[in-house]
Amino acid sequence: MDQTVFQTLLSRPGYNRSADDIKQHKTDTVTIPRTEYEDLRRVSGHFRKLKDSLIDGGLSLETLDVLIYGAQSSTGSRRASVHRPGPGDARPAIRKPSTVEDAGEENRHPCGQYSVATSSVDDESEVLSRDSDEKDDGQELSNSGYCSASPSGKRTVSLGNLPGEVTFEQITEAVRGGALLHIYLRTRRQIANVSFVEEDAAQEFLNHARKYGIYIGGKQVEPSWNDRQFYLPPYVRGRIIAGATRNIVIYNVSPKITETLIRQDLEHIHNLVIVSVRFRQGNAYISTNSVHSALFARSCMISRSTYKGRRIEFFADECDHPLRRLVPSVRSSSASERGGFDAGKMKKKRDVGTNRFQLLAVDRVAD
Repeated sequence: MDQTVFQTLLSRPGYNRSADDIKQHKTDTVTIPRTEYEDLRRVSGHFRKLKDSLIDGGLSLETLDVLIYGAQSSTGSRRASVHRPGPGDARPAIRKPSTVEDAGEENRHPCGQYSVATSSVDDESEVLSRDSDEKDDGQELSNSGYCSASPSGKRTVSLGNLPGEVTFEQITEAVRGGALLHIYLRTRRQIANVSFVEEDAAQEFLNHARKYGIYIGGKQVEPSWNDRQFYLPPYVRGRIIAGATRNIVIYNVSPKITETLIRQDLEHIHNLVIVSVRFRQGNAYISTNSVHSALFARSCMISRSTYKGRRIEFFADECDHPLRRLVPSVRSSSASERGGFDAGKMKKKRDVGTNRFQLLAVDRVAD
């Protein structure tokens, strides 16, 4: 046998195999260069470490699957598992079918695809869009944030019986007692869900509102605990401790940065509502509806050339003021409506009487 032919046979180990052996070989194994194999192993190791770090940091399994497989796969029929995943195991999640029409729609926008993270249990997801006239509300709820049907504590207060044309700004002007984590407004049901950062603040606000009443847009609203409570992930808690709020300030803005421009630059962020934009002393103060959304918005603005060189930070939540400041105005309005005692009016009457006698004293001096 020629030496060349012999070497060729040696280099083709499957040459003398049967068709079944070759077929079995092709289906069970893949031949790749060693360098590529080492790269795949390294990437796989990095991927496992990244998943473990995200989950240890508070990221939900549902959100992790959305990040890995995309929004469409998150509502698919992947098999759920009750196995407790280990440090190196894949982490499947139990899925709950969603009736939201746009649940499979991906949110595409600039700034590195920033989007508020999603959860399979939504902030109202009695989901909610069982009635056709509430489908729009259900769509907004699909990615509203991390929520829990059975939380360890309560931080979400529901405000019912709102005026028909109520705005987010009217809600933030009426709510006091603590910094807000998230505000969700359901205009069709005339309900607003207000989630506080601190659970104690939510409890105090609810007690205060039930005792003294709370008025939004000139109408008394009905406060109560919401059925589903907003969940505060540990990593967001860490950002809040570091100073994050739902409000952003851009220092030393140029004249070309207007409210319209700011709204256009942030309109791609899903579920972000810009409550107000105000300019004071050369700075732009942006109030939003959510700490989660504000985190994404700030990251997006930092990456844009329009705001290059500008310092972009968070500023204090206007709702984080003591509740006692609201008590006099609420009592006064309640008393006037009932026709009862109003301490403010009585004080004015006493002042008028004092001034009248003071005029007599002036006349005596003139004489």
